[in-house]
Amino acid sequence: MASEYTVTGLQHLGIHAIDFEKSLEFYKKLGFEIAWKPDREPMRMCFIRLGNLTIELMSKRDGVEGQPGGSVDHVALDVTDVEKALAMCQAEGYEITEGPRDLPFWDNGVRYFKIKGPNNESIEFSQYL
Repeated sequence: MASEYTVTGLQHLGIHAIDFEKSLEFYKKLGFEIAWKPDREPMRMCFIRLGNLTIELMSKRDGVEGQPGGSVDHVALDVTDVEKALAMCQAEGYEITEGPRDLPFWDNGVRYFKIKGPNNESIEFSQYL
């Protein structure tokens, strides 16, 4: 796989919280700090950071099956060119499960898409805009 879109590393892990506030307090006690938190209902979420590790902590979404609380939802890879990463994944025949999509996260937003990995894991390719 050519890295013409350059994966620069792990961007974040997405974790579904059984109890959002309890989970947030748990990670804060471990030294994590809130890096970014939107005003978003009904699903509460935030990005928390400790050093170079970022976790997207999110409340379980109502009516969405297969997302038990406490489970890792996705692994997000940081890329420098999400469109080239998408083209490579399409050329390889990987199943695109979400996106591409823009979200108003961080300072200028992000553009991302997800694929299904060989073990049904969700892998997100995400570019800060």
